[in-house]
Amino acid sequence: MITCDIPAYLSAAGHSCFFCGEPVENPSVLWHGGDDQNTNIYFHGECVIRWTPGLWRDALALRYPTYRPAALPESEARHA
Repeated sequence: MITCDIPAYLSAAGHSCFFCGEPVENPSVLWHGGDDQNTNIYFHGECVIRWTPGLWRDALALRYPTYRPAALPESEARHA
């Protein structure tokens, strides 16, 4: 999480949340995906919490091909 003075190339300013698409401000959650700033993704704190279960579900399905996740509650199913 970015919480201090940061270089401009890491700032969330001008970026959209990877999960919800809304503008992101500092502080935010930054996931550095590669060697340049074009591969960074940013999240609001709440959004990364809502996104993470889907990441785990997909990783488990790849690791354990017979894995079948439990059904998500209706309110969360559209975000998975």
